[in-house]
Amino acid sequence: MNKISRLWIIIPLLTLFVYSCKKEQEPMTNPVDQSLTEKSQQIIQRIEAFDNKLKGNFKSGENISVDSLVWYTEALENYNNARPDLAYENFVVNKTTYNVTHDNGNLSLTDAAEVYANMQTDLANEMADLEGSDNYLKLTDVALDSVQGNTAFLSASRVLGLRLVADIYEPFDEDDDWYWGYDQGRCDGTMADVSDASNEIQRRMNNPWVVPDESYRFILNTLEIIEVDPIGNPEFQGRLFGGAYDFYHCINDEMMTYYLEQSHLILNDPSEGKQPNNKHLYHLQIDDALYGGGNSLISHHYIATYGEVTLVPIID
Repeated sequence: MNKISRLWIIIPLLTLFVYSCKKEQEPMTNPVDQSLTEKSQQIIQRIEAFDNKLKGNFKSGENISVDSLVWYTEALENYNNARPDLAYENFVVNKTTYNVTHDNGNLSLTDAAEVYANMQTDLANEMADLEGSDNYLKLTDVALDSVQGNTAFLSASRVLGLRLVADIYEPFDEDDDWYWGYDQGRCDGTMADVSDASNEIQRRMNNPWVVPDESYRFILNTLEIIEVDPIGNPEFQGRLFGGAYDFYHCINDEMMTYYLEQSHLILNDPSEGKQPNNKHLYHLQIDDALYGGGNSLISHHYIATYGEVTLVPIID
């Protein structure tokens, strides 16, 4: 099988906002879309106004809806802390739950401030538990899990980026063959308990070979998660890894490249119908999945996080 062209790795991603190619290290000359800039400014104003209310003495007597609490706490934590535009060697995912008392879907701004303060304490503790110093919050997704009586239960799912690295989207080299999952390592017996095929595809998808224009950084809001699996979904069979294989199945470098290409197209090409409208992929988790009696079916299960982008000017 001929090597699959890797030109798609760079060209589609260059359409995202104000990116520039790492190889050239030259910012794009096209101006930032004015409508995106204006929308970003409006969102920033809303986030900063909420932040100022939480910090100031203007909370007394003011209420906020539970839905607004979800939006603002997610947006504010991402605005103040998250760096989804950077690339990391690995990541961890933590989920923390919160509850708040409401009255017909509304709560006091004082209570909202307490929820956000608790979120920041939890974030600080989660970051402190990580080894090393080159770790950052990649994104936070706040969700309303349920409402029971006058209590609303929320959760904050955080993706923490481990070990900041240079932006890369490396190709698979010749004989870069990997066992399909469960950290079984390379097919030559090396890298056992370190990595596997799903990890290698995941790492590349989370580290595209482009860097943001230095004039802006990106934050995410209105996050949305989709899941993709070839088992039981004919549209993805033969495009993503999955099927009736031996547990110790080896994926050669050509198929690794193919699955990387198909992963990119499925999750980033609007014509595929998986990418949510006006949102862009910023994090991918690939789990190793076992199905059927006796683990007769195995696959890579994709969990993709998308978000709208807000441009935040860099302030020295």
